[in-house]
Amino acid sequence: MAPNITVKLPATAAGLDALEECTALGLSTTATVSFTLPQVIAVAERYHLGLARARQAAVATRPCFAVIMIGRLDDYLREVAQDQQAAVSEADIRCAGLAVTKRADQLFRKRGYEATLVVAALRGPHHMLDSPAGNSSCRCIQKSRTCSCSPAFRRLSGLMCPSIPPRLRG
Repeated sequence: MAPNITVKLPATAAGLDALEECTALGLSTTATVSFTLPQVIAVAERYHLGLARARQAAVATRPCFAVIMIGRLDDYLREVAQDQQAAVSEADIRCAGLAVTKRADQLFRKRGYEATLVVAALRGPHHMLDSPAGNSSCRCIQKSRTCSCSPAFRRLSGLMCPSIPPRLRG
């Protein structure tokens, strides 16, 4: 397979099985359709297992991209809040997706995961200014000046939305 090709897989049970197997065979993978912290952590864990198998078999390893769809999480939460007529502000909904993404980035770095966290499905400038895209474990698909570690980005990258309860901040 050409070096610029990656196998796109869903972050489902079957997709994770395939991801580990592709990694063990030396194929690059992209796990997508993930909206939650457990999904992207599972991607990183299965990639780790596949890497171990590849290395044991002396197979050249290729990258894995764990995509977190921050805007789709916000969209879903917005729809649920509306359907349930819940008193949830737009600011809180925006913070939820950012909180999941930032926590994923923190865990990827803390645990030393070799997969690359990719932020996708951005819905506005807040997703680029306040997300961890640009950190060592995290990349932004929708590139811009802000996404390349500008001083403003570095200042905001560690912040969480003030309305997020401490128990969810990690």
